[in-house]
This record gives sequence, C-alpha cells and structure tokens, in this order.
Amino acid sequence: MNQPLAGRVFLVTGAARRVGAAIVRRLHSQGGNVLIHHRGGSEDAAMLRRELNDIRPGSTEIAAVELADTGALPGLVETALRTFGRLDGLVNNASSFYPTPLGEITESAWDDIFASNLKGPLFLCQAAAPALVKAGGAIVNGRFYATRFDNSGFYNVVLTGSSFEGATSFNGTWLLHGNSIIEQNTR
Repeated sequence: MNQPLAGRVFLVTGAARRVGAAIVRRLHSQGGNVLIHHRGGSEDAAMLRRELNDIRPGSTEIAAVELADTGALPGLVETALRTFGRLDGLVNNASSFYPTPLGEITESAWDDIFASNLKGPLFLCQAAAPALVKAGGAIVNGRFYATRFDNSGFYNVVLTGSSFEGATSFNGTWLLHGNSIIEQNTR
C-alpha cells in the first residue's frame, strides 16, 4: 500500500465531523498521524480516533480546545509535538457557520464568528509556525469557499473568510522558505 504521508503529523481543526473528519480519514489513509481537534464533538472525535487507531494503533489522538481561547492554542500544538514528536501540517478547517443577515447581526454573533473563524486560526498559525518551519511543513487554510459565492445571509462568515484569506495569504509561502520565517507578501 502506498503511504506517501507515512511519518508525517497533521493537526486538523474542526475534525470530529463532516469535512474535517473526511480530511482526517484521507490523511490517515495516506499514512499520516493526526491530532483530531474538536470543540464540542467529543463523542464523534472519540469514535473517529477508535476507528483509525483500530487500523493503525497510536496513529491518532484527540484534543478539545476552544479556538477563541488564544492562550490555549500553543498547548494544542504542544499536544501534537508531545504525542507524535513533530508537526508537518496544520489544516484550519474549523469554523462557525450560521446566518447573520446584514441588519440583524448581533455583537454576540460578531464576536463568536470572528473568534472562531479569524482570530483563533490566525493565532494557531502563529503558534504552529516554529514547529512547521522546523519540519518543512505547511498550512492549509479552508473556508474560503464562503467568499466565492452568494452568501448574503451569512455576512459575518463571508467577512471573516475574506479577512482570514487576506491575513494568511502569505503563510504557505513563508513556510516553504526553509528554516526561517520570511514575512513578506508575495502578491
């Protein structure tokens, strides 16, 4: 069986269900070890870990962290390093996604969506960068689909997606420049 990701370690946020779980299964099927992040899907995360560890023992672990708690994000990276010894990839998949029509946006919805869709992932990129640079790894930022089609009823989601895309557009570039972080916009 061809396993091009054997020995590589990935942290996938929002990984207990749906798209996140599919990403985890795909990385695992290619030989990768995966830290399955979740916020409130502990039962789903545990079932996914069992499923994959039955195939390859010790190949997955789970971690429950609120991405809005930026102080906890370095600990999430440390969990990957402590469990697997390295970190080769970060997949920012987690997001809050619910209607926020313009004219009806509450401050609470604004704070929630910005914390989970922009602030948390950006600070997680920052926390993971040293380990990823050391491993020659990379970051994959999802959710930009929300900026590509009519989401008029999901204003905060579109806004955070566009903001996150702009704020992190250089990440894939500077992580591929070897052993140092080069902070330059290549556009």
